[in-house]
Amino acid sequence: MSRKHKNAVKVNIPEYQTIREIIFEGTARGGDKKQFMFLDRNKQLQELNFNQTFYRIRTLSTYFYSKGIMDGKKVAIISENSGDWAFAYYAIIVGGNVCVPMDAKLTYEDIEDQVIRCDCDAVVYSKKFEKLAEQMKANSQVPQMEYFFMNEFDEYYAEGEKLIEAGNDYFDKVEVKPDDLAAIVFTSGTTGKSKGVMLTHKNVASNCSASLRVLTGRHAIAFLPLHHTLSWVSALYATYIVSEWGYLCDGINHIQQDIKKFKPYNFTGVPLVAETVYERVWKTARKMGKEELLKKGLKISNFLMKFGIDVRKKLFKEVLENLGGELNAFTSKEDTTVHATVLRGDFTKAVELLADVVFHSTFPDKELDKEREVILDEINTYRDSPNDDIYDSFEDLIFAGSELGHNILGTPRSLKGINSAAIHRFRARTHTTDKMVF
Repeated sequence: MSRKHKNAVKVNIPEYQTIREIIFEGTARGGDKKQFMFLDRNKQLQELNFNQTFYRIRTLSTYFYSKGIMDGKKVAIISENSGDWAFAYYAIIVGGNVCVPMDAKLTYEDIEDQVIRCDCDAVVYSKKFEKLAEQMKANSQVPQMEYFFMNEFDEYYAEGEKLIEAGNDYFDKVEVKPDDLAAIVFTSGTTGKSKGVMLTHKNVASNCSASLRVLTGRHAIAFLPLHHTLSWVSALYATYIVSEWGYLCDGINHIQQDIKKFKPYNFTGVPLVAETVYERVWKTARKMGKEELLKKGLKISNFLMKFGIDVRKKLFKEVLENLGGELNAFTSKEDTTVHATVLRGDFTKAVELLADVVFHSTFPDKELDKEREVILDEINTYRDSPNDDIYDSFEDLIFAGSELGHNILGTPRSLKGINSAAIHRFRARTHTTDKMVF
């Protein structure tokens, strides 16, 4: 399936069969392109490209192998969100082993219980859980395991590199099948004792293929704890599938500043995240002595909107600059989707804005000329990628004589014939309420 839209020149998402396939193909496409930004152990901002991340995955997995971690061994990760968490996760699964991610907010006793019930073969832990690791080593009920300390990862990378240079090709030759176990994820246990859910490579890979077709394809911020499977889809694998970068947030405490700094196009979270942002907007307003001003602004805005006067961008410029909403659109061969991502309290305003965009856009020729140049560049870029261009060639053959066989971007010739009047005629013919779904 191909989905093309303004924010992503091309996002061809096949039906992946294994996680290893996602990582290897994504690395080949991404190369030296920026992939991750994150705070290191010293809270310094770091940036890695796809090749640099793959180096860490390959060398770390090779080091794990040298310690007997191979052929489906179960490895627990006990850590807060971090770049190290992600590298360990990739190294475990792509290396043919099984990842058991732990909720870092659980009590020591609960984590120990899950490690015992899962019969783990190894544990990867951060500095924050160093005491727990020592406690488990002394607990006779905890199985004998290998322990890997994240603060020593640099040494592990170096040792793994030496092993590879000496001829160790375990990582390169690992065979992973779709039905092989990839992870064991424990439920929250809100209705009783937590249960370990077994996920195969195909389970995770197919979810990624399906879920990522609704994302914009631009950069994102990962706020959810990385042991959440939703974080895997929206962050850890999204970057490989759409070849875009993401910021791995180390917690929700700095969510407002992180949104302002990194300006994400994709934001995946649970209701608590949205509620936290909403509360902090008002908390910040009170702290700055602007709570009453914000309330008055809302009243003025709502009043003027009744007369069709929209001054929200001017009135709430400071709020938008600190948080920002997201209004966007994308086009497939069969539909056009216009969508907005806003705080829950702004739902009604978002609907009004979407309706205005769909029914009252003006399409001035001057702006169309600018967009035409952008699309021409996209067409040229697309043609420079044979791996993507082959999809269009295939569809040209399958849907010969049908509009479904045409590339959504069009051709240089077809773009020349598009002007404001033509778009208005097209919209009047196709964008009617009887053909819309809200």
